[in-house]
Amino acid sequence: VDGFVETWYDQSGNGEDATQATAANQPKIVNAGVLVSGGLTFDGSDDQLDFTALNESDVSIFSVLKFDSVSGQERILGEDSTNSEGFGIGSATTGFFRGNGGSSSGPALNATVSTSGDFLFSAIRASNTLGFFTKGVASATATNSDAFKANSIGGHTNPIDGNVKEIIIYDSDQTSQREAIEANITSHYGIS
Repeated sequence: VDGFVETWYDQSGNGEDATQATAANQPKIVNAGVLVSGGLTFDGSDDQLDFTALNESDVSIFSVLKFDSVSGQERILGEDSTNSEGFGIGSATTGFFRGNGGSSSGPALNATVSTSGDFLFSAIRASNTLGFFTKGVASATATNSDAFKANSIGGHTNPIDGNVKEIIIYDSDQTSQREAIEANITSHYGIS
């Protein structure tokens, strides 16, 4: 009656699929016989999809999701074990980014993240400068000199509670292309 995702296939052609062999940790795609319309549903407890580890100096991450909770940290990307690296929100008004074993950065966001609808939530870390973008508008910036490390969607520590529609990860600085990428995403998903 319920359906779960064992493999979320990489659409870039690079074969970087995200997988979860343990049935109890797979995100849901069918609920009571009905296809989940908002993407993959992560339960905020133990759902995660693992992929080949990232360890990047410059990284650009674009995600489309709907949070079910914004009261604390929610990692969209993280580690598959007890390590605390990741990307997501720190609260409804702050971003969250922790590089490879280093300190975390939580700059103030330009908007309050809510549970009321889809969000385009992005981050670019280039040359030690980190910026978040909520629906295309920049947050405060932060300095973070640690390379970004992650190997799961959801992650072990403070995993996301909500629906994930899309995640696009570049292992490079996409600052010059950010507006065009975000315009395509918002048009496709009808995000205002």
